[in-house]
Amino acid sequence: MKSTPIIMTGDHPAKIIAGIKTVTRRTAGLKMINQSPDLWALIERPDDCPLNKWLFVQRQTMNKYYIKCPYGTAGDQLWVRECWASNSLTNKPIYKSDYDNSFNTPLNGWKPSIHMFKKDSRITLTISDIRPERLQDITEEECAG
Repeated sequence: MKSTPIIMTGDHPAKIIAGIKTVTRRTAGLKMINQSPDLWALIERPDDCPLNKWLFVQRQTMNKYYIKCPYGTAGDQLWVRECWASNSLTNKPIYKSDYDNSFNTPLNGWKPSIHMFKKDSRITLTISDIRPERLQDITEEECAG
């Protein structure tokens, strides 16, 4: 089982904890396809293709392009990096998404999520499914979380 960090910003960590946010989407590795999505076709995954890769074919040239999910595959874990600060009294982190904007900035300031260590992460997620999908196929309900 693979364990990979994933950055969540704003109120997303609080929504995950509350059970409101259950899906996340990333565009890693899709820049070339997203520039001209109608020129590409997603091909059914060949039997010899790993579970975290998808095969796209350029419709005009028939060039193949494999997209790999950098976060792993179903069953792997993601530990969430979020904006945080050190709490010198308890020696435990505090998390920005737990507070509204009226909360005073901690003495040492908020630290960006990219600098969070795994030991300070409070959220571990298990990947249940990975799939490529077109933006137009996302429902309004999925966008709300």
